[in-house]
Amino acid sequence: KDNVFSNLKIYPNPAVDKITVTSSDAFFNTITITDLNGRIVKAYKTDAVNEAALSVADLASGIYVVKIASDKGEIVRKIIKD
Repeated sequence: KDNVFSNLKIYPNPAVDKITVTSSDAFFNTITITDLNGRIVKAYKTDAVNEAALSVADLASGIYVVKIASDKGEIVRKIIKD
């Protein structure tokens, strides 16, 4: 699965106001951000796009897990919110 997402980018990381998720290899269906306790703090339905800008301005500073479900499978990455 990592090969499918080899062109996945999540930036900036650390983030302040927003993150951008892009991939030239997959189309996103949903993007979920959870805290380290597994609680969903943000959920986005993206309707099969390969780039999404997501607001994280209202999240507290800390580490979060971003789960991306796409037409090619799922992948999980960590981000830092400043």
